[in-house]
Amino acid sequence: MPEAIGSKVAEFGRHASPGSWFLAKDSEIEEQRELIPYSHYLRQAWTELDLSGVLCVDGRPAVYLCEATHFTPDQKRDRHRFAWNQGLVPLLIFVTPNHVEVHSTVKMPAKEPEGGGLFESGLSSLIPNLGNIAEAIEIARFVRSVETGQFFQDNAEFFPPDETVDRCLLKNLVHTARNLKATGWDLPRAHALLGRALFVSFLDERKFIKPDYYPDGTTSLLDILNRPRVDEIKRLLYREFFPRLKREFNGTMFDTALADEERHTNKVHLDALAHFLGRHDAESGQMTLGFWAYDFRFIPVEIISAIYEEFMKDADLIKKRNEGAYYTPRHLAETTLHVALEGRYTGVLSWRVLDPACGSGIFLVAMFNLLAEQWRRENPTRREHTRAKALLDILQKQIRGVDVNPDACRITAFSLYLALLEKLQPIDVEDFKKKVRQGPFLPALVWTKTDPIDTPVVLDGDFLSDELPLENDFNLVIGNPPWESRGNEQIALRFALRSADFLRSGGVGCLLLPSAILVNRHGTLDGDWFRKVTVEKIVQLADFRRVLFEATHACFILRYKKSAPILEHRVAYETPKLSRFDRRQGVIVVEPDDQKFVAQRDILEAALKDTLQTIWSRKFWGTPRDEAFLRRLDFLPRLSEALEEKRWKVGVGFQPFYPGASPGEPKPLRP
Repeated sequence: MPEAIGSKVAEFGRHASPGSWFLAKDSEIEEQRELIPYSHYLRQAWTELDLSGVLCVDGRPAVYLCEATHFTPDQKRDRHRFAWNQGLVPLLIFVTPNHVEVHSTVKMPAKEPEGGGLFESGLSSLIPNLGNIAEAIEIARFVRSVETGQFFQDNAEFFPPDETVDRCLLKNLVHTARNLKATGWDLPRAHALLGRALFVSFLDERKFIKPDYYPDGTTSLLDILNRPRVDEIKRLLYREFFPRLKREFNGTMFDTALADEERHTNKVHLDALAHFLGRHDAESGQMTLGFWAYDFRFIPVEIISAIYEEFMKDADLIKKRNEGAYYTPRHLAETTLHVALEGRYTGVLSWRVLDPACGSGIFLVAMFNLLAEQWRRENPTRREHTRAKALLDILQKQIRGVDVNPDACRITAFSLYLALLEKLQPIDVEDFKKKVRQGPFLPALVWTKTDPIDTPVVLDGDFLSDELPLENDFNLVIGNPPWESRGNEQIALRFALRSADFLRSGGVGCLLLPSAILVNRHGTLDGDWFRKVTVEKIVQLADFRRVLFEATHACFILRYKKSAPILEHRVAYETPKLSRFDRRQGVIVVEPDDQKFVAQRDILEAALKDTLQTIWSRKFWGTPRDEAFLRRLDFLPRLSEALEEKRWKVGVGFQPFYPGASPGEPKPLRP
C-alpha cells in the first residue's frame, strides 16, 4: 500500500457525510465497532488489493479505492475478480493521475482483456459517462450520490442481481443437483455430494490439502474424476481420497454416509460432478466464463443459505408451507445481529449463543465471526496452535443451533467449518496437531438421537417439543424461526415465547418474526409477554416486505432482555420506510421521524383493553397529530356497537393459490 494516500483519494474521504466513514489505512478498521462483522474481509481486501481507502455508508463497506500511477489491464481484472468473489462492496475505483474509473463489482468478471485496455475498451464492469470525477466538485457529487443510493438507481444496468457471485455459482449448483436427481438420486444425497465437492475445493485452494493427500498421479479432485474407468474413479474417490480427508479433518462432510453414496454412484453421477468442476454451465452444458472466475477461497455464507432455499423449493410444498421455512438473506441477518448487540459489542467475547431454528446457519456463522474477531483483537500476538485452539473452543463451547430438518443441520455444519477455516492458515492446523491434539482437526458438530455426540453444536430436533441437550444459561438467543400464519397456531409465536426459557437472567433475545404476531387481533404477543420480559426494541420492517424475501412477507425484529420491566420503561419502536430512490441491497435507513417510543404503562393499559395491537399499527404510519386524533375517536361509539353482529361478514380477502399445497382449484377474479 502507498505510504500515504494521494490527494484524489483523500478527496473521497473529505466529502464523506458525518454518518459515513472513510478508512485511510487498515489500522482504522478497528476504530469502528459497527465494522466488527466485516473486519476480517476488510483486512483481507487491504492485503490482496493494496487498498488506498474504503468508504463505508450506513455502517457497511461500500467502495474500495485503489491508487497508483498506472494499472495494467491484468491488475484491474484481478482486483475486480477478487472484489466480485468477496461480494462485500458494490463499487471498486481505480485512481490514477489522469483518470478515475468506477467499476461495478456486481458485474461478472471478464476472462480476457477486451480491446487495448480496460478503460479504453469499455469493459462491462466499467461505468462510463460519469464525467471527470477527478475534480473535487465531481467527487463530492459522486460521494453524495453513493450515500443516498441515487448512483445505484441511475446506473441500475450495472448492478444486475443475476450476475452476483452467489447467483452465478448457485445456478450451476442447482442445475447439477437437479441433473443428479433426474438420474434417480434424492436431493439430500445430491446436495451432500456437491457440498463435499465445494468443501474440497475450498480446502485445496486454501492449501489445507497437501499434494500427497491426492492419490498417485492426481493433483486435484477433477483429476480423479477425469480418469477413464468408473471403477478406478470410485476406488480413488471413496477408498483413498475421501477416507484420507476424513482422517485429517473428520467433520460432518466425510461421514459414514460415504459407503451408501458409493453404492449408488455410477458414471452419470461422476460425469455430472466433473462437468460442474470442469467449469461448464450446468444448464447449457457449454463452457461458461462465469464459473471460471469463482475463487473457492471466498465462498460467501449467503451461497450456503441459497442452497438451503433451493432444495426447500424442491421439497414437499405442503410441508414447506406448514413449517414456514424461508431462508434469511445475509444483509437481514447482519441487521438483526446489529440490533441484538447494539450497545453491547464490547462484552460479548464470553457469550454463549443459541439459534433455535438455525436453517442454513447464517446467524451462527455471523456470531462465530464476531466472536473470532473479538478474540483476535484481544489477543493480537497469539499465533498458530493457540489461535486454532481458541477458535475451536468458541465453536464447540459457545455456539449452539437447532433445526428439525437434518439437511439444514448438515448445511449449518458446512457453514461453520468454512467460517472456522477461513480464520486459520494451514500452519495453524499443523501446529495444533503437533502441540495440542493428534488426529482429525475438525470436530463432529451434528447431534442426532441416533448419534448423540459428546459436544453437540448443531442439534437435529424440534426446539418446541423434543428433549434436547441444551442448557438454559445462554447469553443470546437469536434467529429467524419458522413462520406459519394461522392465528394461535403461529409457530413463530411459540418460538418467541419459549426462547426466554433458555436465557440466563439478563440474557438477550433477538428474533426476526412475522409482523402478524405483533399487529393481528389473535395469536400475538400479549400483555403477559410484555410483563414477563423487558422488550427493549422493535424494528418494524413491514414496508420492506417486497424486497427482503422472495415471497411477500412483512416482518419485524424483536429485542428483549430476560428481566421483569419497570413501569417507567419505554420500548424503542423504529419504523423505517423503503425509499423508491434507494435500491442498495441490505440498506435499511431509520430516519428521525421513524424513531419512536412506547411507554410500558401504555402497553399494559392497552393490553387490559384488548387494544394492544392498535398501538403498533398507529405508530407505524401515524404522526403525533394522527395519534391525538385517533385517541379522541376512541371515546366515541364504535360502528360494531351500532350494528347487529349477524350483519357482519368476516373474511380474509384474496389469498394466493399454491400449486400442490392449496386445496381445490384456483378461481379467476371476476370483473
